[in-house]
Amino acid sequence: MDDLLDYAFGTQQGLGTEIQLSVDEDGHLLFSIPRSIGEDDVALGLQGSSNLVDWVEVERAFVLIARVAAGAGLGRLICRSADRVSAYPERWFLWVRGDLL
Repeated sequence: MDDLLDYAFGTQQGLGTEIQLSVDEDGHLLFSIPRSIGEDDVALGLQGSSNLVDWVEVERAFVLIARVAAGAGLGRLICRSADRVSAYPERWFLWVRGDLL
């Protein structure tokens, strides 16, 4: 699985797997993930959990707001939560999943 995410993230090309989280001025979570542009044979999924045991799909809770190209076929996907951070449990874990298409 690590190799699949490396392929989807573009780590073999030097992009790195740093996933960035921040909160915007309106209190929404911003989620930035590296992506190898053109590698459309891997679908990335996002799951969330408040206890690391029960995981739920949370893709619909985030809206893609930008695709930023970094050159050489690399880029980032930037997503924004539909709800403010205050709507989430005090502890909330996110997991990025890669699925081969």
